[in-house]
Amino acid sequence: PLKVARYLVGRALRAEFDERFPPVHPERKRRGEPDPSEAAGPYRGIIAWFGEGNRIELADSMDDATALAALRAVPGLEDLAAKHLSPADDAERAAAMEFVLEGLHQSSVLAKEELEGRKVFLDMFQTMFTGIGDEE
Repeated sequence: PLKVARYLVGRALRAEFDERFPPVHPERKRRGEPDPSEAAGPYRGIIAWFGEGNRIELADSMDDATALAALRAVPGLEDLAAKHLSPADDAERAAAMEFVLEGLHQSSVLAKEELEGRKVFLDMFQTMFTGIGDEE
């Protein structure tokens, strides 16, 4: 039941994210247009930051100020969240920034690990290749 619930919540979140934010994976329309995977649009700075090996850990026990401070380390995240969600205060700002990260996770751009009351957002490719070649 927990897996089904997480799946359904993830689908709903992705639908809402796609409604409010620019496409994460724009499609190439004609020959000669730039490769959309290279452009990454407004998410470029965020994706690059995680690609450098950085990660964000958020815990249910964190207060809004601590969560906001951690989220502000990601370049472009606060501006993107503010532009598309218009948060009224710091609590909403932190939630909006986490929503963007969750949307990128649901769009298969970021990885997310969930462990006992905490979430860690990190680069998708790092998690895919972690451990490869370690076994002998």
